[in-house]
Amino acid sequence: MIAIFKKVVSIIKSEGICTFFYILLKKLDNNILKELIFKIWILAKEKRNYGETTHLNLSYTPLFSVVIPVYNVNSKILNKCIRSVIKQTYSNWEICIVDDCSTKKSVKKELLKYELYNKIHIKYRGINGNISKASNDGIAMAKGDFIVMLDCDDILSKYALNEIAILLNENRNLDFIYSDEDKYSFLRGRHCPFFKPDWSPDTLMSFNYICHLSAFRRDIALRIGGYRSEYDGAQDYDFVLRFTELSNNIGHIPQILYHWRKTKNSTAQSISSKPYVIDAIKRCKEDALKRRHLDGAVTYNKRYFQHNIMYVNKSSPKVSIIIPSKDNYAVLKKCLSSISITKYQNYEIIVIDNGSDSVNKQKYQELCDRMFVKYIYYKTQFNFSKMCNTAENYANGELLLFLNDDTEILDNNWLDILVGQGMISHVGAVGVKLLYPNTNKIQHVGIINLDAGPSHILLNKRDDKMYYFGRNIYTYNYLAVTGACMLIRREIFNKIGQFDESLSIAYNDVDLCIRLYKSGFYNVVRNDVKVLHHESLSRGSDLLDKTKLKRLENERDYLYIKHPEFKNYDPFYNINFSQKNLNISII
Repeated sequence: MIAIFKKVVSIIKSEGICTFFYILLKKLDNNILKELIFKIWILAKEKRNYGETTHLNLSYTPLFSVVIPVYNVNSKILNKCIRSVIKQTYSNWEICIVDDCSTKKSVKKELLKYELYNKIHIKYRGINGNISKASNDGIAMAKGDFIVMLDCDDILSKYALNEIAILLNENRNLDFIYSDEDKYSFLRGRHCPFFKPDWSPDTLMSFNYICHLSAFRRDIALRIGGYRSEYDGAQDYDFVLRFTELSNNIGHIPQILYHWRKTKNSTAQSISSKPYVIDAIKRCKEDALKRRHLDGAVTYNKRYFQHNIMYVNKSSPKVSIIIPSKDNYAVLKKCLSSISITKYQNYEIIVIDNGSDSVNKQKYQELCDRMFVKYIYYKTQFNFSKMCNTAENYANGELLLFLNDDTEILDNNWLDILVGQGMISHVGAVGVKLLYPNTNKIQHVGIINLDAGPSHILLNKRDDKMYYFGRNIYTYNYLAVTGACMLIRREIFNKIGQFDESLSIAYNDVDLCIRLYKSGFYNVVRNDVKVLHHESLSRGSDLLDKTKLKRLENERDYLYIKHPEFKNYDPFYNINFSQKNLNISII
């Protein structure tokens, strides 16, 4: 005990009281620490100037119809929900409440308090119809330009509608707007913030990352027929999937405008609390595939309560796998041997060698002949971009897959997954999860654009746990993916001008992906494709002398000269996250 006391005193003296409590909380419970940090963040960084621009200063003041379906909710919770709308700083709203034949008498008693409000309209259903029918009755009552859905036990931020109106004044063409959110409980208050990316169509097909707050243009909501009862439990997910098939005018507000109440039986607590939700999600994904004329299998991952989609392209387009290499025989041999397990049959391999010595050149040639691989000897100074562009001239495939020679394929279905994803019309480059060997640590699950430049998210994190809303598990859109294993349709690769040969060592993949994004394509990481990256064995390790480090800095500067709008900006990495680390945290 004396030893522990001395250690405590030592830490406080050397590191300070704050550091001591940080260490203590970390030892006790990481979740407690996260919640404490979030509460400090709310006080210190959550915008204090919400509501500075009110409807009086806006030229466009749309009417928002807040639709609240109600069923057997606690009256105090219902009161807080309704009051959160009444207290909005933006005044051009109406509330459309539909009581779905609640059996609790306290519900009607609570609603009677609001019947004389001229901006609140209440309908009492005679028969319980469940969430979709109640929501559709609310939409039918609505007169607003936009529908704003609000669950009867949740709470709107005071400035929620005002922030939506501000965004609409910046862009009146937006049809659908969503915000960040957090969860709320009586004992814990606000916790578990979800800071979301901007519009990410492939992330949405992976899981419903949008949820709340959502505002939909009423005309389109009516056009798609509102909510569908057969998908109750996932009716909001089904609705968003159908809505975004009619409009891609979508805006994201990176502010927490919705507090999702965590109760015993809500999906905010756990999706396992409502087992029928799992089946509804599967069916609405399968229906989305049919509507979009896409083939694919939807499989359930019980560990993460997630339905994964493996797209199938029945035309089986040819893939040209392009592997730059030099004087790296043993590594290349291992890479080629690992590719041989591939189940997808329609592919070719092209090895481009930029100047191996005579011994390795002979060994390369013999290895490639033995494994039916095209071998191109192109002696030149190392330039990754030029090597890949040169090899493309020898390719016969409809798809190109750029692959480092120090990678090792682990699963035989890897190429099936990448081809299925890569052939979707809106998709640009498709990347994979790269792991360091013998450590199960992450090397790549997507590239984020920090103040310091493009960086690999979750670098060196162990892959045996799930990080921030499945960033290392689910399929996610990113601004960029690494060229160490990247698939792209050959047509769009040439359309946007191939790799920029001015970027010889680094950021050539980032530049390519940014150009894809600027051309309207979305880059994707398939985290269900795991590839080992023996990075220490590649030639990258001998490029880090002072001269070449300077070249890396110059190439990064050149990247932002080409794309100044992306300096310090990443649409897929929320502005509330720290720019100082790769761990997807607010500090």
